[in-house]
Amino acid sequence: MVVITKVVHDHILAFPVTTLSDPSCGPSLVRQDTPLGVPLTVWTFAETGLGLHLLDRRLGNLISARTVELCRLYGQGRGEPPLDIATGDYFEHQDFVDGLLEWMQSLCFHEWPTETTGDVVLNADVMEARHLRASDLVAILGLSVPDAAALRSGNRAPTAADVIALANSWGLEPAEFLTVAADDGIAALLNPRVKPLLRQIMEARNTDESGARGLARSQFALATRSVGGAADLMDAALRRLLNDDPSEP
Repeated sequence: MVVITKVVHDHILAFPVTTLSDPSCGPSLVRQDTPLGVPLTVWTFAETGLGLHLLDRRLGNLISARTVELCRLYGQGRGEPPLDIATGDYFEHQDFVDGLLEWMQSLCFHEWPTETTGDVVLNADVMEARHLRASDLVAILGLSVPDAAALRSGNRAPTAADVIALANSWGLEPAEFLTVAADDGIAALLNPRVKPLLRQIMEARNTDESGARGLARSQFALATRSVGGAADLMDAALRRLLNDDPSEP
């Protein structure tokens, strides 16, 4: 669990939060009255940046924006703690604290989309410079016109086989014609509210979360843009994936 301390464009800042069944020690703080009905330890000295794609269920309001600021001032030695100081001894629980910090650091470096196959798309600038059209992709990859158009526009990610075929055909290294995706579909998939549907797709399609996000992007690319915003279109795309035969690609 985390308590969000700041929201930026594509990530948040957050304090990690644990229950009192886990070790608790100063200089972390304890909130006694919480939405979960149990005291929670707020590790205010471990504020970390996290990608929006990691967020899941909202559990309620733990501390106010003013309390967040007071926590920061306390951590800088510039004020009194706004909550109770945890009573456990730091040195007795140092292994737990080190593990918590390492875990938060690993989450900080967990990104989506990434530069790996399945998340990258064709670089529009390279496509334009080389005058490459959807029909070229149809000829090279044997795709349908809608699939080729989605690939050309960056709304569909190329598969590993696509990348190899294009590299061989164009005489380029993959890094020369691929780029990290950034489109309305990506933005819609960063919203935490899609996480329950993604989990259902992961189970139905026997894939991981990255695979489910890739499938969702492909479905989103094929959706009509005549009605609804990106969020509505993504919801529809996710539900189509759940209603389709999981044995189909």
